[in-house]
Amino acid sequence: MTDEDLKIFADDTLDFLNGLEALCVKRRKQIEKLFGAEKRSGDPDKVQWTREEGMKGKFEKSEDINNPDFKAMLKELASHGGKLYRDGFFYWTFKNGATVGRKLKGKGKEGKPKAEVSDSQDIADKFPEDLRAMLSFEVQDESVIIKPRQFLGSENFAKIASIVQQQNGDYVSAGKDSHFRIPLKK
Repeated sequence: MTDEDLKIFADDTLDFLNGLEALCVKRRKQIEKLFGAEKRSGDPDKVQWTREEGMKGKFEKSEDINNPDFKAMLKELASHGGKLYRDGFFYWTFKNGATVGRKLKGKGKEGKPKAEVSDSQDIADKFPEDLRAMLSFEVQDESVIIKPRQFLGSENFAKIASIVQQQNGDYVSAGKDSHFRIPLKK
């Protein structure tokens, strides 16, 4: 085998493994849905957030009290002493007990291309800093294309696939051009 043949073989094998990982994540979610696996309360993506700037920097705040997902988040926060980490974000309740704040763990990388998902969220902000560093984000047509900069491994691939699926995205297996795709919301 020549070096070129080995490179093609390695690329094809990695694409196959990434596709297999995506299938495993999808099947796991289907099984959890069928058999009622434990689900965390309150979906932060269904809560209205506003960007704020405080003494410790930028964060997001919500007072979406009529939203059932917000109410469930408040309840979960109360059971954790008013603070918790979830999906790369640190969440806390304000002293008034009816306001929730959230901040991305760690500092976001400056200069990363980002695309608006809604008025208050960016696609890249959906990913924890450690995963974001492994990915490139590019807007194409009506979608954000997310490509790995390095081999992800099964654990990171599963985490990324889960976040992409939460944003109604999917994995596109296309050989060397395999990528994750998240449609832009208008």
